[in-house]
Amino acid sequence: MVCHLSVAPGERTGQHVSFLYGANIAGATMGTVVTGFVLMDRWPLVSLLLAVPLAGLAAALVVLAAARLPIRQSLALAVLTLSAMAAIKGFGPGPLDRLYERLQWQGAGVAEIAHFHDVVETRSGIVTVTDDGRVFGGGAYDGAFNVDPLNQVNGIFRAYALDALHPAPRRILEIGLSTGSWAQVMANNAQARHLTSIEINPGYLRLIARRPEVASLLRNPKVTIHIDDGRRWLARNPAKRFDVIVMNTIYHWRAGATNMLSKEFLDLVRKHLAPGGVVYYNPTGSLEVVRTGLSVFPHALSVNGFLAVSDSPLSFDRDRWCQRLSEYSIDGHPVLDPSDQARQRELDEILSMAQIETRETLEERSRGRRLITDDNTGTEFR
Repeated sequence: MVCHLSVAPGERTGQHVSFLYGANIAGATMGTVVTGFVLMDRWPLVSLLLAVPLAGLAAALVVLAAARLPIRQSLALAVLTLSAMAAIKGFGPGPLDRLYERLQWQGAGVAEIAHFHDVVETRSGIVTVTDDGRVFGGGAYDGAFNVDPLNQVNGIFRAYALDALHPAPRRILEIGLSTGSWAQVMANNAQARHLTSIEINPGYLRLIARRPEVASLLRNPKVTIHIDDGRRWLARNPAKRFDVIVMNTIYHWRAGATNMLSKEFLDLVRKHLAPGGVVYYNPTGSLEVVRTGLSVFPHALSVNGFLAVSDSPLSFDRDRWCQRLSEYSIDGHPVLDPSDQARQRELDEILSMAQIETRETLEERSRGRRLITDDNTGTEFR
């Protein structure tokens, strides 16, 4: 239709049509690059929903001015275009108010919708935080801002349990920084010398900087944060070795989860373990994930659903854990109440939380489950 309306018949018709096709390809490509990779990293979605149609109508005015139509037709079209722009601008943010809350809790009444205290939008995804500190990445629960081992909102005591799994977790790799809560606990482990954390979405760093319980993580000299894909970073750093590799993994059914749960990925992770090293990750309830881990590593146990696997024998040393927990501090502040009776009571409560499963039990529960591979994409499509 555009060609029919704008290209006059003649010797150069083919050339003029090619100009239109070329402009269409350039515009489609630039739209993807500029909007998807630049504007979505800088502007919120509500602003884009208003700016993109306004820009399109502004471009229409430029074309109208160059079209050399009869004056009455040009004026009529200009008035129509300007009216459309005014209508869009007048539309404003009102109908888009609490857009992400309504998308998150679809079908819920207004009174049931939890308010998002923070919303961070980048081209890598959307991260939202409720008033009570729960974090949602891409619409799915992604943890909470909490480093208190007695607060079970995010099961953070499992991060403290590293001391029970490894005698000296000096070099730690974390794939998936998220809220920074796990990283804060591990970086303040008295045995830790360095924590490397890989996070694909830089938006989390903005949120971490705003939360006092984890903000110091960004200034900790023992911590290095890379904005990258975890699998790609491992492939690009083949010489790096770690005592513990931790992955508080996304739900096994999320798009892309196979990249961090497949047999091929675990084979890659295995090459980055130091002697006696442990891989400690979250199967998020999937027995397929558990079965896959058992197929790659000869030794395994589970801590409250978190899977620990290794090439070396594994045990859960409660005595060592108890000793180090009693001395644990974050940013110089004791994790447990420093008064003797209160400290012992809190310590006993944390120790009682640990529920350990042996490899034999895990083998029995996961028998018959298929392995997750890069080819079958595991549990993503079931």
